[in-house]
Amino acid sequence: MTVFKHSYADLRGSTGLDPDFIRRLMRGVPELKTTHTAKGERGELLVDEQASAILRQAAQMRAKKIPFKQITERVAGSLIDQPSPTEPKKPTVSDSIKSPTPSAPELELAKAWLAEMQQAHQQALKAQQVSIAHLTQQLLLVTEGKDPAEVQRERERQQTRLVQLERAQAEAQRLVQEHATQLAQEQAQVTQLKANLEKVRCEAANLIKDFQTQKLAARERAVQRMRLLDQLDQLSWVQGGRKRDLLPPIRELA
Repeated sequence: MTVFKHSYADLRGSTGLDPDFIRRLMRGVPELKTTHTAKGERGELLVDEQASAILRQAAQMRAKKIPFKQITERVAGSLIDQPSPTEPKKPTVSDSIKSPTPSAPELELAKAWLAEMQQAHQQALKAQQVSIAHLTQQLLLVTEGKDPAEVQRERERQQTRLVQLERAQAEAQRLVQEHATQLAQEQAQVTQLKANLEKVRCEAANLIKDFQTQKLAARERAVQRMRLLDQLDQLSWVQGGRKRDLLPPIRELA
């Protein structure tokens, strides 16, 4: 009888192979898993002594840096060379035909057992139906008497509305951000226009100041010219008539 007693933890301690490598090796050599492994009481995978010896050989080959493909080929070859564990003989159709026909008491016992099984099955089915009805009532209480399908549809509609609200909120945030950006640009333009206006105002004030200064200077020159002409007139009368001929050129020069 084959004994399966080596777990992955035992194999890792005895061979140094990690569970991932062992799983890969079993996928590469399916017969290693189907013939030499079994599940334990807790559902863990156990291997027999023959598989443990094969895995120790695989660990030695891995330590020698032999490629994984060659390791799988050698493991498969070692499984072919070794005889498979003896399996119990399964009953065939001919064996069942050769078995003796049951007697009447045995048939009655079988019928009684079948009737009991059917009755137990019906009782279990009724209990299951009662449990389903009880769960349905609890579900109706939770859903305030509404149909569970209608509650599910209402939940789906609420989720759809929630998605629409989230999209609308995202769109509103996008519009607010665009408006804020546009407002900032317009404020920058207004600031630039104010600066340009202030510059133009300063230039206009300077022009007006220059014009007034030039106007005052021209007025002063005109006054000085009139004074000079008056002085020339007085001088020409004092010095005689021959000096009068000099007045027009002097007036032009003035």
